[in-house]
Amino acid sequence: MQRYDFRRLTPAQVRDRLAQICQADGIEAEPEALEIVALRADGSMRDGLSLFDQVFAYSGNKVTAEDVRRTLGVPDQASHLRLLEHLVAGAAGLAVGEIHVSLERGVDPVEYIRGFGEFLRNVLFCRLSGLPDGALALMPNVSRN
Repeated sequence: MQRYDFRRLTPAQVRDRLAQICQADGIEAEPEALEIVALRADGSMRDGLSLFDQVFAYSGNKVTAEDVRRTLGVPDQASHLRLLEHLVAGAAGLAVGEIHVSLERGVDPVEYIRGFGEFLRNVLFCRLSGLPDGALALMPNVSRN
């Protein structure tokens, strides 16, 4: 009887492997683009490769962070920061407007909410002291646990 213990990969492991593949295949990819794909892969190399294939089919041999966001419907961190600032200021209309602009740009609503939750988590962790190395790279996905 054989036993295989599988564990999730870190975003850095997925990103580094994608970078190796890009180098071997002559694909020019921005580091931020690979980072976004690695985070969306949620610890799965197979998912990371699948997501990267989708982006590659769209963008060709030069993959940018904007290509990844557009193809996968992922918002940028600046949108989440603006949303948080509006919420803290009590400007509900501006907060709704920020969400609306992102959705009009093709951002997936589920990705937007998921990303905002991760953004808030990271903001809270940044406020704490004594974080272990890599703590901000952990992206728990409650729906899969």
